[in-house]
Amino acid sequence: MGFLRFLAIAVLAVIVVRLARRLLQAGAPPRDPRLDARTPVGADLVRDPACGVHVPRDSAIPASADGEEVWFCSEKCREAYSRGERAEH
Repeated sequence: MGFLRFLAIAVLAVIVVRLARRLLQAGAPPRDPRLDARTPVGADLVRDPACGVHVPRDSAIPASADGEEVWFCSEKCREAYSRGERAEH
């Protein structure tokens, strides 16, 4: 009977821990998906002139400014740059 009691307590402990994790994650603010993105090793990075963030050229938004090609991390930054503002994340 001692082993069954131990097994029941262990299963109950696992369930409580998993439930606690889910509750804690549900209350956390949503993460920015850009923070979870992985940059491939050796990727060509470009700097967003509006906010200063470095992004892979493949996922950056290109634009032309004064005959020079510039790259942005988002439409928000591209619009801020075109208005002459500094973008904040």
